[in-house]
Amino acid sequence: FSDTDAIILAAGRGSRLGKLGIDCPKGLIEVDGESFVERSVAQLREAGIGRITIVTGQCGEQYEERLGRRPGIRLVRNMRYQQTGSFESLRLGMFESAPTSVVLDSDIVYESLGLQAVTSSEEEAVILVSALTQSGDEVYVSAREHILTSLTKSFPEDPRFLVGEFVGISKLGPS
Repeated sequence: FSDTDAIILAAGRGSRLGKLGIDCPKGLIEVDGESFVERSVAQLREAGIGRITIVTGQCGEQYEERLGRRPGIRLVRNMRYQQTGSFESLRLGMFESAPTSVVLDSDIVYESLGLQAVTSSEEEAVILVSALTQSGDEVYVSAREHILTSLTKSFPEDPRFLVGEFVGISKLGPS
């Protein structure tokens, strides 16, 4: 996958986490001594992806301290993350990235099989979905004939085309 980079979207605030989400970026919260982002970096490396861009915002200096000197990691700061959201972070991350990029949310825990399914797909654009979880922060994915029709936080009025919930891992190709 040398022609594939990764972009980790890590600019948002963990407002639902209370004080923890203000003092520490969600992606740097640790489980068993390893942060979400560090775990993702390790899994990306195991998948053969060597160049990783992390787009920070909230407490970006903490990412700089923890990951700033690691080879193959580029940190980009979205200074306007509160006004712009994930799409601006994605746009910033795409500068100097390979034409094909795996895009991950910073605050997810996943099995390597999910990452493998996305990276090994011959499709140029892929979104990894799960079954309905009712976790309270769902992003619903609807598609027709394998073409994405919507990503929405609201349960679709017409659930016939509901595919599942967005996991936070996707692949975007040149077109």
